[in-house]
Amino acid sequence: MLQNIFALVLVFIFAAFAEDGLEIPTYLDTSAIVHHTGFTLEYSEKYEQAKWVAYVLTKDKVLGNYPRTDNFRADPLVATGSATLADYKNSGYDRGHLYPAADAAWDTNSMKDCFYLSNMTPQIHAFNAGIWEKLETQVRDWAYKYDSLFIVAGGILRDGLPTIGIDSVAVPEYFYKVILCKNGADISGIGFIMKSENSALPLKSFIVTIDSVQRATGIDFFPLLSNSVKLRAESTIDTLKWFPTSQIGQKMLATATKTSNLLPNAGIQHFDLLGREIKIHVEYREMKLFIVRNKELSEPPIVKVLTFK
Repeated sequence: MLQNIFALVLVFIFAAFAEDGLEIPTYLDTSAIVHHTGFTLEYSEKYEQAKWVAYVLTKDKVLGNYPRTDNFRADPLVATGSATLADYKNSGYDRGHLYPAADAAWDTNSMKDCFYLSNMTPQIHAFNAGIWEKLETQVRDWAYKYDSLFIVAGGILRDGLPTIGIDSVAVPEYFYKVILCKNGADISGIGFIMKSENSALPLKSFIVTIDSVQRATGIDFFPLLSNSVKLRAESTIDTLKWFPTSQIGQKMLATATKTSNLLPNAGIQHFDLLGREIKIHVEYREMKLFIVRNKELSEPPIVKVLTFK
């Protein structure tokens, strides 16, 4: 109990030094926390990589132009010792950034620090240079547009994952990224879970609530938020804010919002433009409700499909 209280006190103390500290998840093992210029991580010795990497991204940071160093190296601040270059050599996996180098271009020390292997995770190249990089680019676009983004990323770590190297670096099958947007007085959130594979799907296909990522990882994100703000930001997604769409899409989202408001604790998960139809997914308890409208019709949207998980 005292350890838990002490950890929470440290979270609040750290808040004064890291732009409100909103990006820092709840943690208990203070010895596993590593602070670098521009980002913080919790290192998992069991999986030989970060459990999470957290950082703040703003417009000013996105406009930075310090060049990449590509100086990959072990992290001397990890008390138990981090992964090494030998672990990745001839493994067939990229050293995938969790705090992206392009996000670190605002500061020369941040750029140097982001190449510590504590900030890396094994990723297949097609994923690292594909859909994962696409998400990183999209996040920078959002940071340029909004005031501040509080971001946490990592692999979903579990027993039984394959490993590489003499230090047995776990190779995650799935990766996550959660984003809290603070734009003036408005606070909203969005999450992503992606399988480590080549994908041509749009980013919207990977949208989940932050609550969903918490369930998948066991990590409590954004503990400094008030309960009411945390509930709203982590259980619902304002998809139009993140992915603006056509006027038809806006009408569809309004219909879904009215539908979800009829169901206590329901939340709009996402909506997609699929072929000739616009589909909105509203999740409520064990039900998934799909509201579908043919793009070519002028009739109002209708509930077309009701399925169960």
